Amino acid sequence: MPQLTDREKLPTIIDPMIKGTMNLKHLYQVAAVAVLCVQPEPSYRPLIADVVHSLIPLVPVELGGTLKVSHAPPVEMKSFDAVPTLLPTQNCDL
Repeated sequence: MPQLTDREKLPTIIDPMIKGTMNLKHLYQVAAVAVLCVQPEPSYRPLIADVVHSLIPLVPVELGGTLKVSHAPPVEMKSFDAVPTLLPTQNCDL
């Protein structure tokens, strides 16, 4: 899990097939949601419905999400300011 919480290491674990196609801001948001889902204490994990609700805006419209993708190059982001907030309620055991 250390790679998911380290902004420097996170891009190094991305699948090479999608590496150049994903905005780093969105990558950090996905990683933040993933970290919530693997909390050691099950009661701290979000509901799967909340996980889906948080990820849909990060999925391009062409793939069924709501993200309108421009053809601008990915922008590097240095903070987790825009990470979706999830309330820990029930498991999102995957």
